[in-house]
Amino acid sequence: MHALLSAWPAIEFLVDILLIVIATVTVNLVMRSSAARLRASTEQLGEVLTNVSALINNTMNPIWSIDTSMRVVTANVAFQQLVEHSTGRPFEPGESGILTSFGPASNELFRGYYTRVLQGERFTIENSGIDPRTGVVYHGAFSFTPIVVNDEVVGAAIFAQDIGERVRHERELLSSVSRYETLMNAVSDIVWEWTNDTDSVQWSPVLRTNYGYNDLQTNGTWWIDRVHQDEREMVLHTLERTIQERVPLFTMEYRFAGADGMWHWVSDRALVQYDDAGAPVRLIGVMQDIDSLKAARQRLEEKITTLREIARFSSHNVRGPLTNIIGLLRLYNTAVPADPSNVEVVEKLMQTVNDLDKAIREMVESTYDREETL
Repeated sequence: MHALLSAWPAIEFLVDILLIVIATVTVNLVMRSSAARLRASTEQLGEVLTNVSALINNTMNPIWSIDTSMRVVTANVAFQQLVEHSTGRPFEPGESGILTSFGPASNELFRGYYTRVLQGERFTIENSGIDPRTGVVYHGAFSFTPIVVNDEVVGAAIFAQDIGERVRHERELLSSVSRYETLMNAVSDIVWEWTNDTDSVQWSPVLRTNYGYNDLQTNGTWWIDRVHQDEREMVLHTLERTIQERVPLFTMEYRFAGADGMWHWVSDRALVQYDDAGAPVRLIGVMQDIDSLKAARQRLEEKITTLREIARFSSHNVRGPLTNIIGLLRLYNTAVPADPSNVEVVEKLMQTVNDLDKAIREMVESTYDREETL
């Protein structure tokens, strides 16, 4: 034991040396591993930067950055080409980010945009102007993003996008909507559209003009509540049958209540759109006021009734005298006009003719009276 205790300092020294060797080997191994990882990470970072650079330079949209003096620090190929085509000279890093070739108005706008982004504001604007390359109007969207290092704005990145095609489509859409609204206001019929998702009915402004309703967006219940009770069941049955049989079109006539409570006869025609399962998704219809048409039909039906009564009256009151006249003419002795019996025949003929004349006058007077009533 004494020998072991005497040798302990030497053993402790050897243990320390061994620990140092182990630690050195471990550190070397770790450093070699870290260096390998660092090299791998550096290579990966280089690949990412290369890919990003290729992506930025291959895009058709100009991308550039400026410093706090509004000088261009970096720019992709699209921005460099924009500078070259608009100024007629190659792009040089460090030149002003305000392209004077686009005119004083554009320059003033971009000076204001640069000021805002360099103050830390991030925003996107849409701008239009004259393209000096083509002389035509351009429409662009510009995104401004501040570049911040240690809580300090050191520059800004700008991304520009050509939105000419989108603006053109929007203007075409607005023009179509304007033409549609003009058409809806020009026609006297009410155009309506029901959508199943929201159970909403959109009415054209003629609903306000014709029937006094200010709300042009309602639901289906609002509409059916304004159908006359005498036709409501027929209307609902027509709709149910149309949907069950997947009929694409339907037409029906019913009385519709105006805002003043007055009833108006309308003819409603609609196109039904179904989904793949056969459920209705949309109805587009036209409601036409037919009050005048209904009144004309009523007058026509009454005139037809009058004519039928006249015909019946004529058949009864005229046919009898005519039959008598024909019979009396057969009794007249044409071979011997002086035959005494002819006197009686002539007298009866005169009486019958008077009866016929009276019947005709009564028929004419009755016709006039009925026409005045209608």
